[in-house]
Amino acid sequence: MIKSFSNFNRRGKYNAKRSKCWAGHFHASRLEARVCDRLLSKVQGGEIKSYESQVKFPLTQAGQHITNHFVDFLLTHLDGRKEVWEAKGHPTQIWVLKMKMFIANYPDIKYTVVKK
Repeated sequence: MIKSFSNFNRRGKYNAKRSKCWAGHFHASRLEARVCDRLLSKVQGGEIKSYESQVKFPLTQAGQHITNHFVDFLLTHLDGRKEVWEAKGHPTQIWVLKMKMFIANYPDIKYTVVKK
């Protein structure tokens, strides 16, 4: 039996297909790649200053570190405001909990969910 070591066509835990965006890098799903394309066009059009993908935010409760939340995209608007964009096809219970903790921990950062 011959094993293939190519991970390009490998599907993720929730049957998401890794996809390439216009910028040339890969994302966990086609939806996430399309959102990245949209953000790239917003930067090029001067609508937002910049964006980063897979940014880690520590989540705490009563001063105790509980877990980390890796958001799909962190946008920086022209006026310096921060906003999170999360590309979600199928929300899970864990993600809903992390989203609620994120909103409690970072009330000044707008949390936007981009759906199919």
